[in-house]
Amino acid sequence: MERNPLTEAEIMEFAARSKEEERKNQFGDWWDRDYSDDRYIDLEEEDAVKLRAAFELVFNKMPNDDRDAFIEESPKIICSDHYGMVIHFRVDRFPMTAIYLRHDLIHLDHCVDTIAHEMAHVVLGHHKEPISNYERLADDRSESWGFKRCYTEPEFETI
Repeated sequence: MERNPLTEAEIMEFAARSKEEERKNQFGDWWDRDYSDDRYIDLEEEDAVKLRAAFELVFNKMPNDDRDAFIEESPKIICSDHYGMVIHFRVDRFPMTAIYLRHDLIHLDHCVDTIAHEMAHVVLGHHKEPISNYERLADDRSESWGFKRCYTEPEFETI
């Protein structure tokens, strides 16, 4: 029995589905590698599930280059008393990046916008080389992904 060859449209559809599946796996691999045992995220289970969903929502709205940059950094998420902050440090000789978020952030209306803003800092590399207008640039990037800005124009003047 002779098989019909795949059409170009079928090949393109398969490639698109494969790429989308790869993106989902990319996020899941990152999250599950670091957060399956709650070492850094000291939250109730329901809040941890919501936090993951918020990060995944932002990740899925990023363009591919930004997703790749984020995954390359593979930041740790640490819940603490800090409102939102990204830092770069070393453990022995190994560089690490961490996103610090407040424990109660998941309950605030602007949770996803704050997460997008902090993820933008990671993508833009602000934790490695601080620059003068880094908050505006992070807001610009997260806004380009479809999220609200974290700062108003007057607030930029006081940063």
